[in-house]
Amino acid sequence: MSDDSGPSKHNNGSDDSEGSEGGDVGEFSDSTEIMFRHSCRTKYLSLLNKNLSEEQKLCIQRTPFWWFTLLNDSVKISRNVLGVLCKLWVERRGGFLLNSIIVPFKLLDVCLGLGLRIVGDVVDLDDVVIESVCRNIFREKKVTVGVIYNYLLNHSECVAVDDFCRLYILIGISEFLLPNRNATVFPILFKIVDDLKSLCQYNWGRVVYEYLVGSLCNASLLLKMESHRKHFHVVGCVYLLQLWCFDHFVFVRRKGARIGNEFPRLLRRMNIKVADGALKSSLEKNVIVADLCVSKEELLHAEVREAYELFGHDVSRSKRPTGGVDLGRRKVEVEVLIEKQEREIGELRQCLSLLEGVVHDRKTERTKDCNPVTPSTNVEKDRGKTFEDQFYSQGGLQSHEAWSPLHSTVKRSVGVKVGEVNMDTPHGSNEELSKNVSHVQEPNPPHSNMYDRMKHHGRVRIKSRALRTPYTGNAPKKHGSQKFLLL
Repeated sequence: MSDDSGPSKHNNGSDDSEGSEGGDVGEFSDSTEIMFRHSCRTKYLSLLNKNLSEEQKLCIQRTPFWWFTLLNDSVKISRNVLGVLCKLWVERRGGFLLNSIIVPFKLLDVCLGLGLRIVGDVVDLDDVVIESVCRNIFREKKVTVGVIYNYLLNHSECVAVDDFCRLYILIGISEFLLPNRNATVFPILFKIVDDLKSLCQYNWGRVVYEYLVGSLCNASLLLKMESHRKHFHVVGCVYLLQLWCFDHFVFVRRKGARIGNEFPRLLRRMNIKVADGALKSSLEKNVIVADLCVSKEELLHAEVREAYELFGHDVSRSKRPTGGVDLGRRKVEVEVLIEKQEREIGELRQCLSLLEGVVHDRKTERTKDCNPVTPSTNVEKDRGKTFEDQFYSQGGLQSHEAWSPLHSTVKRSVGVKVGEVNMDTPHGSNEELSKNVSHVQEPNPPHSNMYDRMKHHGRVRIKSRALRTPYTGNAPKKHGSQKFLLL
């Protein structure tokens, strides 16, 4: 029997083979999103429960899976719960991101929801079975849930009560607690159910939790990778996610809900249906129950007491102080706190107003720098006249001609008076002439303008693409030599 190989614990729904069973779960109305599928159901269990004898029920009720006999075919996860929670799952924190808060999904949720132990012997789903009484019944290399169900249906009269209970528990575990895409049974489970009395020693809650969480992590990684796959198969007991929603979301009382502290919580919630609108509205309310409390009735069960001692969770109202509370003193403390907060709010508003003023001033200065005031038309006219006055000097001469080097040359042949000095005096010496010329009061030189600058300093030519030939250059043009005529 060493050739048997069941589904690997690490293959959490990534197989794309055809023929998968279970429901399709997607986002609210977006057909382009990934469709999430699962195989968690109670089809075969509900059919077998209709024909169980009293002896068979008593034998099953002695095991940790006694509540299998109370399940019906209405145990189904709502359509979009799985798709929404897969997108909210944070694998590093082990919880769901709701309203910027990580709400954890813990082992205690499995214990309260399914009534399974979270302490005890570890079950390794990858172990290989060497010999098993239940496994020897079947000749197939891989035993599926359908094969076991058909065997019980055809041999119900000749099968012993203990053997029937073993195969019945195998169907419940493989169909509802540890389902996979191919509906195959883990080989190690055959060996475990051989001894019905030792089933209470195993840590079934941790096995169910780790198997489901591993598949949720794979789904989250697939969403981050932005793969082109259109569907993903989530393995494990996905119905636990709907039980988790009932504990942490705020739902209006649904039709079919049962009031009470029945344990496990699955029994009083398996007939409740959650529509898409209820799920969407609960997410939009921004009201999340972060903590999970345990009632006193649930503490009567040994599985819950073990979990409470391990995690130290709050128990309903038993941890709250029972002594009287001074309401007057409490009221005064609240009023003082409100007054302090209002004072702080006023100070913050003043700081905010000052900051807004500074920002407004900065924006005004920046606007002035970026958009200077444009001159008026009168100013433009005045500037034009000033330019003309500077461009043309007295006598009709242009400014560059009036102040050219020719003006500094002494014209002895023409009688020109500069100030009070007569340059045509034949008897005047050069020394006296230089002294008199040094006292000449020259008018203010004209301001620089574009004409003067471009006349004496040519524009630098840049060699563009169109002028990239051997016959062009980027040096300024050469002006003709200025000729001065001495009259």
